[in-house]
Amino acid sequence: MRHLKGSRLLLILAVVVALIWAWAFWPRQPVLSVTFLDVRQGDCAFVRTPGGKTVLIDAGGAGESSNGYDVGSRVVVPFLRREGVRVLDLAVITHCHEDHVGGMPAVLKSIGARTVIDSGESGSSPMYERVFRLIEKRRLKYTVARRGQTISLPDGVRIDVLNPDDSGVDIEDDADINDHSVVLRLTYRRASFLFAADAETEAEENMVRTCGGLRSAVLKVGHHGSSNATSGIWLRAVRPRIAVISVGRRNPFGHPSAPTLQRLVDRGARIYRTDRDGAVVITTDGENLHVATTRR
Repeated sequence: MRHLKGSRLLLILAVVVALIWAWAFWPRQPVLSVTFLDVRQGDCAFVRTPGGKTVLIDAGGAGESSNGYDVGSRVVVPFLRREGVRVLDLAVITHCHEDHVGGMPAVLKSIGARTVIDSGESGSSPMYERVFRLIEKRRLKYTVARRGQTISLPDGVRIDVLNPDDSGVDIEDDADINDHSVVLRLTYRRASFLFAADAETEAEENMVRTCGGLRSAVLKVGHHGSSNATSGIWLRAVRPRIAVISVGRRNPFGHPSAPTLQRLVDRGARIYRTDRDGAVVITTDGENLHVATTRR
């Protein structure tokens, strides 16, 4: 009897050791992560691919000219350093409004980027002009984004440019600038993210008409949840399961708007907001999505 009990214990111990070994050494599917930073009233998303490539899409709101607070040096650069980023592989400026480009000068000065892409518009924002002085001074590779371009990264990660098109639209006001934003769709295996920047309904309808394959599991909601974006036709095409709204607390624009929130609810999307949830981190193995926030 003692011999049988001893054999049984040895068998249990062997199984436990085998399970521990399998957990420690069994190959895991590499993970892609997207972090939507809390940059007050502005946009900033950081992508790390399974192979370690890094992409920054916008760099948040007020730059150093606004009340002495520089979201780039106070929020974005410290975050990138904590992530171990020495130089970005790609920096994307979706358009020239300060709530998207305000922190980029600090990022390019402190971290740098191998390639910078933007919409090619000639903006008059002081921060936008500072970015281009830095691009020229540091001789960074610069590319104008246009619909149909594809950026291929290791591990099968792909970024497609959905907007702007090459129609030569005259940029006359803020609505035109918003509709000229760089809109990107990132795919990794079966997972997909759509970064809508500040594209409003006119640009959305244009993309629905001319771009195939808009469906995406995660939608970075356009224009901070404004009533001028995230139309019904857009949501029917994208069909997001998760919607992230990058927005500042008590902002003067009333973002996000109640009708936009209702449209997202009606589509069954889980809504996350940086003003309430803090940074939103989404990780995926290419199949499943996991969401974590810095505020509970």
